[in-house]
Amino acid sequence: MHGDMMVTAEFGWDRIRITYHQTRHPSWACSGGPMTRDEFIEAAFAELRRIERGEATVQLVEGDILIGKVHYQTSNGWKIVVFSDGDAWDYIDSITAPSGERFPLWPDEPAHGSEGMVKLRSYHPPDNQSTTTWGFLA
Repeated sequence: MHGDMMVTAEFGWDRIRITYHQTRHPSWACSGGPMTRDEFIEAAFAELRRIERGEATVQLVEGDILIGKVHYQTSNGWKIVVFSDGDAWDYIDSITAPSGERFPLWPDEPAHGSEGMVKLRSYHPPDNQSTTTWGFLA
């Protein structure tokens, strides 16, 4: 991560407290606007690599690792939905950036897809991380 910033203000006799916390991520925080599809792919892969290196964590939010869509949120605010096929990581179903931006990994028309999207949905964690990091059994 590059540059954490926290601002805290406390006011008056009623002790109103306002806290603002922002973490800047090199892949997307400074873009100044919506990400392009290629920027999104790059940022999503950067987040997956941070998870691999232990620089970011994932938390199960919803779903059953035995079958179907399993929803995770990363410590950096990314939402990742993985499809489980009999307790094993099958593919990434969707990814949403902390900003709420999302590009379809499974476009309706092949012309709207890209090689990067195919690689992203086909991503699998290295070695035993699908078990140790993501909680899958196989």
